[in-house]
Amino acid sequence: MKHRQIVRATLSVHQICAEDFFGRSREPYLVAARMNCAVRLQSAGYAFADIGRFMKRSPSTILYYLNPDMRERKQSYYAKRWQEQGALKLLPEHIQAIVVEYAKAENITPRALVSEWIAERAQHEADSRRAAA
Repeated sequence: MKHRQIVRATLSVHQICAEDFFGRSREPYLVAARMNCAVRLQSAGYAFADIGRFMKRSPSTILYYLNPDMRERKQSYYAKRWQEQGALKLLPEHIQAIVVEYAKAENITPRALVSEWIAERAQHEADSRRAAA
């Protein structure tokens, strides 16, 4: 089966137009259609570079589409980074550096360290209010 036939069949199955399929949108239903098409093209014997050229995507995008482990690693990497650094973004840069350095010394993540400090501070405030009452 030629690559154009495979692309047309994918468009038909997913009920999307070529403009959306070849466009820049990252809507989940479009990404799913592109991934499906890449799998079909690979099954037909086309190389990553060829698939990328047919689908107007880079070969690295095609590699990402065809490798579920890579997608999982990328998602977990960014989720982990966001969790570790999310709380730090609220702090001034010079304080961020202190927190990161201290967390390394304590062998915990900066997020866990900030969470501990917040919990300790909240407990201190609660104790102070109880004592004042």
